Amino acid sequence: MKAQAAGARRIAKVVITRSRKGNAELANSLKAIGLEPIPVDTIEFLPPEDWSSVDASLTGSGSSTGSSSRPPRGQTSLRVG
Repeated sequence: MKAQAAGARRIAKVVITRSRKGNAELANSLKAIGLEPIPVDTIEFLPPEDWSSVDASLTGSGSSTGSSSRPPRGQTSLRVG
């Protein structure tokens, strides 16, 4: 193991696993405090393909008939990849 020069800082590496945007924001914060971030983009937010199960869960009726309790268009769901 090499000896560090006097006053040299040890660089700590940190793996961060978020969405691309989330990784970029956190990486900047980590760099600001002297850490070396290693971003791994693992999460992406997408709207559900079918809202019927969401509607049924929100209404508690078990079916998607009746008025929709759907979140506004553009609301997202979580996909871990």
